[in-house]
Parts: sequence; structure tokens; C-alpha cells
Amino acid sequence: MCAARSTLDAGAQTRSYQEFYEVTEGFDQAVVAACRNPYLARTVRDLRSETVRLRHLSHGGPRRMLPSLEEHRATLKAIVQGDAQAAEAAGRHHLAQTLRAFIDSLTTQDFVVGADMQLDVARRRLL
Repeated sequence: MCAARSTLDAGAQTRSYQEFYEVTEGFDQAVVAACRNPYLARTVRDLRSETVRLRHLSHGGPRRMLPSLEEHRATLKAIVQGDAQAAEAAGRHHLAQTLRAFIDSLTTQDFVVGADMQLDVARRRLL
């Protein structure tokens, strides 16, 4: 979990989406590795290509990046304290906020009007 904490500490300086993605990906991988569950590791790896698209849409704006890092910190704190219920609650809160941001990204005028090509690509991927 020290690797996850270091990763999140570095994330506080995040200025770009690419840096944000690297930080959160590093956190996710550290948590998965700490679980020592090969089935979980394989499942996360197999789903990563799908979650990358969702992460881009739900965390593409700077307003979501820092709150997301704080949500990761809350999850990590609960894990380190050995509080499974708090870790689950923090993880569920993070996923709910991510879902809300994802839906918002699909309904904003910028996405629909300003990203016609991205919208077309997203449609093709969903079909």
C-alpha cells in the first residue's frame, strides 16, 4: 500500500489527463497487487480497454481529477486502517461520482456539439 500512497501523493501535482490516468492506474494496480488474487488481476486487466474509454469520458475535465484523487485517498486510508466497510463505502462513493461525471459528459453541449468526431467514434464502439 506504500506504492499506492506514493502514487496518490504524486497525483496531487497532476496537471494533465495523461498524468491523472497514470496516477490512478498506478493506484489501481497497487491495490490489485496487494489483493494477491490472480482472478481479480486477470479480470481487471481484461476490462482495462473498456474502462480506459469510460475513464476518459468521466475524468476528462480538470474539475473531476482532484476530487477523484481524494476519493482514491479515502479508499486507501480505509484499506490501510483495515476497515473493510469504510473501504467498500469509499469505493462505492468513487464509482457513483464517476458514473455521475460520465453521464454528465454525455449530456453536455460541449461533448455533443464540440466533439462530433469523438461522438461518432464512441457510438461505433458502443454498437
